[in-house]
Amino acid sequence: MHQDFCKSLFTIRGFYQLGQILVSVILLIVPALINGYPLLYSDSATYIESGMGLFVPIDRPIFYGLFIRIASMSYSLWFVVILQSLVIVALINRLLSYSSGVFNKLCQFH
Repeated sequence: MHQDFCKSLFTIRGFYQLGQILVSVILLIVPALINGYPLLYSDSATYIESGMGLFVPIDRPIFYGLFIRIASMSYSLWFVVILQSLVIVALINRLLSYSSGVFNKLCQFH
C-alpha cells in the first residue's frame, strides 16, 4: 500500500494532486495570512493554555487543547492552522469522491 502511494505520487497525476492539495490549503489559510497571525477568538487563549499547561478547564474539553499542543509542537500556532486546513481538504476530498461514486451509481439506473 505504501509503495503504491509513493509510486503514484511521483507521476504527473500525483504532482497534479499534490498541487491541488497545496493550493487548497493556501486558499483556506488566506484569512490568517492576511491577518498576519492565526485567527483567534475569545476562547482561544483557554484552549491554548489548557493544552500547553496540561490542565482541564471546568467549562471546556481538553481534546482541542491537546490537539493545539501536539500540532503546534510548542513552537507556533501556524502549524495548527496548516494541519486543520489539511484535515479539511482531506474531508472535502473524501466527501467529493464518495458523492461522485453515489452520483455514478444513480446515473447507471437510467
